[in-house]
Amino acid sequence: MSSPTNSSNFQYTVYGFLKTQINKPAFMLPGIKSHATCIRFSPYLYKLRERQDDDPPAMLALPYRIVFAIATIDNILLYHTQSIMPIAILKSIHYDSINDMSWMGTSMLLTASSDGFCSFIQLESHLVGEQLETDSPAMPEDLKEHYDTLYRVNFQSQID
Repeated sequence: MSSPTNSSNFQYTVYGFLKTQINKPAFMLPGIKSHATCIRFSPYLYKLRERQDDDPPAMLALPYRIVFAIATIDNILLYHTQSIMPIAILKSIHYDSINDMSWMGTSMLLTASSDGFCSFIQLESHLVGEQLETDSPAMPEDLKEHYDTLYRVNFQSQID
């Protein structure tokens, strides 16, 4: 007789909620091999990609894309809101569980883990795509001033 808590019957998933509808998930990302330890959204908005007939369905219907990373015990999965499938999976980059992540600019992801190491992951520009300009009609009006300021930040000058 098998137990209802048998790990072979157990599936991990990540649910996404909208602030306007917190009682019902807006999307679900199944198929994750272990539990999520953290999720970080890129601070930038990106232009929509041209959709093909065989593309998986969009996660959310937005006039722009949002890129985000989900860390599990041993993997990092990169997603954008225009697809329910990950755009990249990074495996075995740390010896122990990934505890935190942060975005730097539009295409660099920083990770920290229990092994005491931090990794700087430079993503190829085709993975994240083109950043949405503040004068784009797709840019939400209430965010234009915020993004004007954000886009003017030069991270390299902060490091020097």
